[in-house]
Amino acid sequence: MQLTRWLTLAVLTTSLQAYAYDLPQLQQLLDRQKYRQLQQELTQTAETSQQPELLVMQAKAMISLGQDEALAEVLEKTLPQFPQHAELIRLAGINQFNLAQSSSIFSAPGYAKQGLAYFEQAASLAPDEAKYQRGLIDFYAAAPSIVGGDKKKAQQLADALQQKNQIHGTLAQVALLRRQDKAQDALKLTETLKQQHPASPEVLEAYARQLADQNRPAEAFAVYQQVLPLYAREVEQYPALLQLGQLAAIAGQDKAAGKQALEKYLSFFADSDNPNYPWAQLRLAQIHLLEQNKAAAEQMVASLLAQEPEQEKLQKELKALQKSLKQLKS
Repeated sequence: MQLTRWLTLAVLTTSLQAYAYDLPQLQQLLDRQKYRQLQQELTQTAETSQQPELLVMQAKAMISLGQDEALAEVLEKTLPQFPQHAELIRLAGINQFNLAQSSSIFSAPGYAKQGLAYFEQAASLAPDEAKYQRGLIDFYAAAPSIVGGDKKKAQQLADALQQKNQIHGTLAQVALLRRQDKAQDALKLTETLKQQHPASPEVLEAYARQLADQNRPAEAFAVYQQVLPLYAREVEQYPALLQLGQLAAIAGQDKAAGKQALEKYLSFFADSDNPNYPWAQLRLAQIHLLEQNKAAAEQMVASLLAQEPEQEKLQKELKALQKSLKQLKS
């Protein structure tokens, strides 16, 4: 009897230790881009350094907060424990690239080369995961040769990926065409892919983005609306909602639908560290201005000014909006 009680207590203790953190709650913080709160939670969680899924969340939060050097120290201590974890290694690569961008011309190449080594390792560990292959393709296509850039290798990898995964391989080809300023060829290739995979969110989103870039806002708006119900997770739809709001605000598309999209976006990311949040506020204010709702626009502008946005382009558009509001009769 005493042994049974001891076993029961041992099982309960193990269970409590296994669930000392709330993974769904932490994931929700990540989804809502509440990176500072997530970082604080993970710093206070004893298991973070032993659990790769928590380390991945921590890395994503720290990358988004620009804590590159601090993350490098964290990964230096923890990465050797998980030499086969492709996602953690990919994030280590991204962090190296960020360090390269913020460092001197003397140390930047070293960071970039280490980032490439991490990307190559991740792609090798997960050869069937398209995002690792596409990340490697993007690096080879964009980086200078001095740090490992290789356009020929990028094309070869894109060709190989297309044989294994038609959607992601073709989208990789589209990205390469766009880098070569072959926008029309890229669009035609995407249109063909869309005919073959009309319900693919990745394909439709890429198609809508290209339509918007080619100043075809009405078509882009329609495709973004079409893609919304196709996402596997609700959180995946928010970039498309932001684009709907932007097309309504600056390209004269359906203002009611654009306003609804932005209000949903702002509600989801309230009190977050989302860098696009002030842009969503600006676009909503612009729609209010288009509707000649001066009070609502001024309220949104006041909220923006209180945040003291630092982005120069945002400041410029905000000043233009304030000027337009002064000219609008109450």
